[in-house]
Amino acid sequence: MQSESVPDNQLVMKGFLLFAPSYDPENGGAIVMHKLCSLLNDSGYEAYLFPRFHTHEVSRVNWAIPSLRVLKSMLVSMVPSFRQNPSFNTRVLRHIPEDLNDGWIVVYPDVTYGNPLGAENVVRWFLHRPGYHTGRIGIAADEYHVDFNEFLRGIVLPNCYRSQQPLYVIHIPSETYNLDGALPSAERSGTAYCMRKGKGRPMVHDLQDSVMIDGLGHPATAAIFKRVKTFISYDPYTAYSRLAVLCGADSVVVPDADCSIEDWYANPVEHYGVAYGFNDLERARATAPLMVRNFREVEDASLFSARSFAVEATGYFEGRSRRNGAAGAMTGCH
Repeated sequence: MQSESVPDNQLVMKGFLLFAPSYDPENGGAIVMHKLCSLLNDSGYEAYLFPRFHTHEVSRVNWAIPSLRVLKSMLVSMVPSFRQNPSFNTRVLRHIPEDLNDGWIVVYPDVTYGNPLGAENVVRWFLHRPGYHTGRIGIAADEYHVDFNEFLRGIVLPNCYRSQQPLYVIHIPSETYNLDGALPSAERSGTAYCMRKGKGRPMVHDLQDSVMIDGLGHPATAAIFKRVKTFISYDPYTAYSRLAVLCGADSVVVPDADCSIEDWYANPVEHYGVAYGFNDLERARATAPLMVRNFREVEDASLFSARSFAVEATGYFEGRSRRNGAAGAMTGCH
């Protein structure tokens, strides 16, 4: 990422530091943060994982408990048990670089409150709708915002740059989720379901001969998908809805009464293979082969998406540095 000849007032990006949790094959956010780091390294950039610690809002009247939680989280992050996926090209930095604000870009997932590393060049990657998990958001001016898919649609976050291209990175454990050993449709029976981020929603399906997959590992989940007739998700955005299709099951997302199928996903391609409500099963079955093909094409396209993001993000921060430098020079003129 170095240039042979750089003007004195131009900042050259040195690398990416991704504020990421320990790798967890059951956690989609952890998977894609680690995957992005791997793809950036594969593309020739310097990219590292920084063990994420929880961030909290602290005030004069609410400082003791949040401060203790932050301290506990920081101590936990220093323990050498930070997990990585051995098949990914990732590296870990456990200490903030001394030159963090001299060319590093820090990538925070949307659940991060504020700017805990004190970085000048901040990317916030929205892996869900802002505030969905925590009920609040903490951002600063001049951040670079990039959407995972369509979570920022209709949302305005002022004084920040929003990329017009999504950073859509996925990882398919196809060695586990496939048709190997799967029962044919005529021999399948029963249902599987998950709650995940839909926890608390009312149950709308018959729980008889139905198994919940929440908390199960991938091999056990795949084995269930390969024998049940239908998978039902109360979480509208979990990847399990598509992984079930890879194993030959029908897949249904329980719709939100206030969310149409277009509001669920504006791009019709995202509807392939997954029914939005039980009345949508016929369309989902007809488009399942298209979903399987598209899912694999998108995984291949993740590398291109990561590269495009890196080019645009480095360009944004280098350009901002030039603009700030020019403004500073004009302010200093007499």
